[in-house]
Amino acid sequence: MKILMLTEVLKLGGGETVAINLANALADRGIRVWCAAADGPLRNRLSDSVCFLPIPEYSLVAIRDVAVALRRVIDDVRPDIVHSHGSTLSLLAGRAIRSIRATIPNILTRHNPFSRLPPLFACMLLSRYCDHVIVLSPLARQQFQNPFFSEHQISVIPNFIDVDAITSHLASLDRLSIRASLSIPDTKPIITIVGRLIPGKRCNIFINAVALAAQQLKQRLCGLIVGDGPLRQELEQQAQRQSGWADFHFLGYQSDVFQFLAISEAFLFPTASEVLPLVLLEAAVAGVPVVCSDIPQNRNIVEHQRTGIIAAGNEKDFSDAVVRLLTNKTFAKELAHNARKQVQQRFDKKVVLDATIALYQRLLGGKRKP
Repeated sequence: MKILMLTEVLKLGGGETVAINLANALADRGIRVWCAAADGPLRNRLSDSVCFLPIPEYSLVAIRDVAVALRRVIDDVRPDIVHSHGSTLSLLAGRAIRSIRATIPNILTRHNPFSRLPPLFACMLLSRYCDHVIVLSPLARQQFQNPFFSEHQISVIPNFIDVDAITSHLASLDRLSIRASLSIPDTKPIITIVGRLIPGKRCNIFINAVALAAQQLKQRLCGLIVGDGPLRQELEQQAQRQSGWADFHFLGYQSDVFQFLAISEAFLFPTASEVLPLVLLEAAVAGVPVVCSDIPQNRNIVEHQRTGIIAAGNEKDFSDAVVRLLTNKTFAKELAHNARKQVQQRFDKKVVLDATIALYQRLLGGKRKP
């Protein structure tokens, strides 16, 4: 089987990272994989077994150049499957497939809800060139439930997480040394957040919730903020105002978040919107109980009171949840155990890869004519 993976540019981003991880995992299964994208800093994450094919970076100005490059790549590789991570690339790939009169199934993984175009109009365009759509959750599937896509043209396949690899990495970490490197005493509980410092991630709620929980417990807490972004200076000032109750460490972007999850007593995720929040899965594998905002995407992963705590959204709800986790260790361990088990069953690399390859094989049994 020959798979051509398409993504816009190999730079930091959710869709790009997913495309790279999937390409590498398929290659590990012995499948021949090409990845066509504009070059970028994530290029070095591609496995040596994946053949990289550079194309121009997509923009409205460069759309013709991208279309020409995709036609050349598809004609040269003649893959069995084209799998795009981006709607525009999927449209251009579909046109290229038709222009060379090939019968190659064209798959789109849609990572985000439609925002630039009305969903119905976007689906009408995609249905002309896209054979199958992969969405990440049952909620995302609803945007494609319309006259332009039939039920058998839509699959729910989430992004995956490599439980075995993460477990092995966690076992190699020296938790006492990590705490010491941050000058955090062994006795001080650590609460962590991971994400971009932008308004939608609502790190301001995290800071206030940790400080409020410390007041309720009458104990100093430590808040780890892993990530960077335009709100960093403003959030640092907010953290300084709350320093009478808690200590906050701004750690910036970190390629290895597990070293910080490994020393945490709780993980807070007050985000306002997400698609499929992989960091919740990472926290679960790390054995850290989760408190998250009440949005549908989080509910797709977290079951309230069984695999985590879903908070209404304000800082008091988050602080109450932190207090409960820190004062009821049995409950916290039960949540963490259940969450890890669920990730293994639904989101583990093997489970998701099996579903993806099964879809490829099904589509190869009925190719669309040009």
